[in-house]
Amino acid sequence: MSGAIAASPVPTVLFVGSYGRSGAALLDRLLAQAEGFVSIGDLVKYRIDRVVADAEAMRSYIQSA
Repeated sequence: MSGAIAASPVPTVLFVGSYGRSGAALLDRLLAQAEGFVSIGDLVKYRIDRVVADAEAMRSYIQSA
């Protein structure tokens, strides 16, 4: 990896979006092994799923009151 990327004060972000079973997870794992890359995996999907679960729990709580 080039030293220019590591010296940059602003990180470069690579967002890989895809359809299911298209190889994005494989690409994620390959890039995560390269020096200078950090993988966050399915962080966005996890957060969306968590927000939906919290909203459903709140809805159930309100309806039971």
